[in-house]
Amino acid sequence: MLFALVRWIGGTFLVASLALFPPALVAELVFRKHHPWKEHLIAAAAVAVAIGAVVAPAAWLGLRFPRLPGIPGLAPGVGKGARRPDEPATSMTAQGVASLRAAHQLIDGPPRILDDPISVQLIGPEMSARIQAHPDHLRYHRVAALRLHVLLRSRYAEDRMAVAVQNGVRQCVIIGAGLDTFAYRQPPWGRDLRIFEVDHRASQDTKRGLLENAGVAIPDNLTYVELDIEKMSLKETLIAAGVDRACPVFFTCLGVLVYLTRDAGRDLFRMVAGFPTGSEIVLTYTGSESAEEDPTSLASHARALGEPWLSRYSAEELAGELREAGFGAIEFLSREEATRMVGTRHDGLEPPKRVRIVSARV
Repeated sequence: MLFALVRWIGGTFLVASLALFPPALVAELVFRKHHPWKEHLIAAAAVAVAIGAVVAPAAWLGLRFPRLPGIPGLAPGVGKGARRPDEPATSMTAQGVASLRAAHQLIDGPPRILDDPISVQLIGPEMSARIQAHPDHLRYHRVAALRLHVLLRSRYAEDRMAVAVQNGVRQCVIIGAGLDTFAYRQPPWGRDLRIFEVDHRASQDTKRGLLENAGVAIPDNLTYVELDIEKMSLKETLIAAGVDRACPVFFTCLGVLVYLTRDAGRDLFRMVAGFPTGSEIVLTYTGSESAEEDPTSLASHARALGEPWLSRYSAEELAGELREAGFGAIEFLSREEATRMVGTRHDGLEPPKRVRIVSARV
């Protein structure tokens, strides 16, 4: 992290200094015409270096603590000051995902890709008002594309879950649940499920507080599973929480794989594949191309928030990893199916150019 910071600030300083040198030299020649050339060059270089030294750290601070009143949900809460010692920590990206789902309910037109009124209650009236006050910014193509991805992954996971329930699955594990709302708006077919939300204690405490403030009841078929991999493996944790290892399980792992190393991803795949036939996992992944050097990319924002991306896969690589772990049927959500989910609409949400959502069944 320190090396990346030094490299980023150093690169910005160099670019800024080089860009500022020509105008500084012109200003020297215009306002101090009768001085020697050497003096002009030295003065112009000094001005460029001095301004570049201010621009570089200021630019980094602008990335690290962006004020985004026009894009609520992309990084909500960033720039509001440090967290109080008594305030539970929570993932900034989880808050952003909840805000993007809520934005769909508040500013997008029909048809709904995902009907999620609970997300609006979770983010609260202040954030809802911000979203409604800046709809044009939320329709900016990068933010709209991210919102669509968030909606499609939940929609596809819930569609696959409905099929699994029809086939007799009665257990659902949501890995890295964050502010996921399925359990609190579950359809009639979901009431036969035992739902397990897996996350760190701090995130669960924050979520419970938000649910309480919103007046949202915790359903009887939901179990919170605290994850502490230093004490127990994920499989051992799930079994201790009440997951029946003799029965198939439906897993979701949305927006999580990118934060796992390749080895941790393989462990996850093998763990899920070790459950009985009929078990399934729906997960998202990030492509193998890198945008780390682009300070405006989503990966750079996540890294600046202290949540760096650790793994990337091509579709072929991921399919190979899943097969090696023991999965039989592997299905990537197609662009055609995603287009069908998006439907005919007039709110600026367009079918995605790339879809990186996959289902793997045992």
